[in-house]
Amino acid sequence: MEKALALPEILENIGRFLDIKDLQSCSLVSKLWAKSMKQYLWWTLSIPKVIQTDDLRKVLYKFGHLIRELHINGEVKQDILLEEYCTGLYGLTVKSNYQSDGLIRRSHQTLRSFCHYWEVVQSSSVQSTLFQCPRLEFLFFNSVLLSDTKISSSFVEACTHLTSLTLNMANWDFPEDILMPKSSFLKLERLTVSNYRNLKGLKSNMLDRCPNLKTLVCSQPLGTRFKEFMDVIIATCRRLKVLWVIGGNIPPDDSDVKAVLKALPPMEFIQIRGYPYGKVIERNYASFLHPHHATLRAVELSSRWTSAQIHKLLCSCPNLRAVFGYGTLSADDIGSTSQWVCAKLECFRVRIAAFTVPELSEERRVVFRRLAQLRHLRSLELAALYPINDSVLTSPTYGFQLGEGLELLEPLKMLQQCCLSYLRPGLRKRDVKWMVRAWPSLTSFCAKLNPDDEENERLWKIFHSRGVWDQLSDSRGGPCESVMTKCAIEYADADYQPVQ
Repeated sequence: MEKALALPEILENIGRFLDIKDLQSCSLVSKLWAKSMKQYLWWTLSIPKVIQTDDLRKVLYKFGHLIRELHINGEVKQDILLEEYCTGLYGLTVKSNYQSDGLIRRSHQTLRSFCHYWEVVQSSSVQSTLFQCPRLEFLFFNSVLLSDTKISSSFVEACTHLTSLTLNMANWDFPEDILMPKSSFLKLERLTVSNYRNLKGLKSNMLDRCPNLKTLVCSQPLGTRFKEFMDVIIATCRRLKVLWVIGGNIPPDDSDVKAVLKALPPMEFIQIRGYPYGKVIERNYASFLHPHHATLRAVELSSRWTSAQIHKLLCSCPNLRAVFGYGTLSADDIGSTSQWVCAKLECFRVRIAAFTVPELSEERRVVFRRLAQLRHLRSLELAALYPINDSVLTSPTYGFQLGEGLELLEPLKMLQQCCLSYLRPGLRKRDVKWMVRAWPSLTSFCAKLNPDDEENERLWKIFHSRGVWDQLSDSRGGPCESVMTKCAIEYADADYQPVQ
C-alpha cells in the first residue's frame, strides 16, 4: 500500500517521463491507470533485473501502447512477446540476452535510438531489422555484433540517417576490399569507436565520410604513433568541437603534444589520456589548453594538476559550462575570488580540500556561498578527499546538513543532479524534506551513507516519493567514467540534443 500511494506523487512531480523501477502489485497498476495514466503521452519503462512475470505482463497490458522508451535490464523470458504490447517505441536499450528482433520490426517506422550491451548478438537478424528503420538516428553497440569482426558495406549503407554512432566491439575492422559510399555517414555528428584494428581503415571508411563530425571519442590503435594518429584526426575532422582520445603511445616530448593541440580547430572540450607517459602529459596538459581558452565549454580536471593550475585555467575560460573530474580546488581558490564563477556554469563536480578537515567549517560556508552564485547549475558533486590506504568507513569527510552549509545552496532552483560522497554524519529527515522543497527540479541524488542505518531507507522513500532517484554515481559514491563522458558531450557540444 505504501508504494501504491507513493507513485502518484512521482507522477505529479516528473510529468511526462517516468522510469518505473519497482512495480510489484497489480493494485498499484489499477490505481495508476484509473487516476493518472491517460493524461500522459511519453513513458520510459525500465524492466528491473528481478520482476515477477505476471506483474510484468499486467504492466505491459495496461501501459504498453504508451511506452516510448523501453530499457530491458533483466532476464525477460522470451515467451513474453514484448512487441505485442510496445508498438510505437522511439528508443530501445537492451542489457540482457533478450532477442529484440521482433521489437525492432514492430517499431521500425518510429525507432530513433537503439542501444545493445549484450556480449553476443545474432548479427544477421539484428542487421536485417535495423535496415528497416528509416528514422534511426542513434546507434550504440557494446558487443560482438558482426561475424568475423568485419563491418559490412550493407550495414554502413543502412546508417545513412545516423547522427550518433557508438561501436565498442571486440577487435573489429573494415574489410580491406570494400570502400564505403561517400554518403554513408553524411549526417553523423557524434562518433565513439574503440578496439578497432588499424587506423587506415577507420580513416578511409569512416572519418573521411563524416564531414559534419563534431564529437569524437576514440582509442588509439596499438602500435600507431601518437602524431600519426592525431594528424589523421586534424586532416579529416575539420568541424570537430569535442575530442576524447583514450590510450595509445603518447610521446614523452611535451612539444609534440603541444603542437598537436595547437593545430586543432577551436575546441569546446579536449581530453587525451595515454601511456606509458600519461603522468607527464597530465601534469603539463593544463597549460597546453591555452589556444582553446576562448571556446572551451567543458574541462575535466586531473588529480595531478596543482590547485594553482586549475584556478588559473578556470579563470581563463569565460564560456565554461562544465567543470568535472578528480582535480582538487582549495577553499582559498574559490573563496578569494569569484572570477571563474561565471553565470554560464551548469555542471560543477570536483573535490574541494576544505571539506576534508572538520575544523574548516567557516571555509566550507564561504565555498557554499560561492556555489550559490551559480544560479544556472544543473549538476553538482562535492566529493570528499581521503587517503588511498584508508577504508571508506574511516575516511575524512564533511557534514552536509542544515546549519552546516546546506541552507546556503537554496538559490540553486535549477539543480537536477546532486551527488555527495561519504557523508558523515548522515542526512536527517528534515534535510531531505528541505532538499525536495528548495530544489524543485531535483531528479537525481546520490550519497554514500551509512549502509547499516535503517533511517537511510526511510530517507530514500522520501526522495523516491518526489521522483528523485539515486542514479548519478557508481558503487563507490564517486563519479564514474560514463558520467564523465556524458558531461563532456552534453555540456561541451552546444548543438547536442538527446534523441527523443
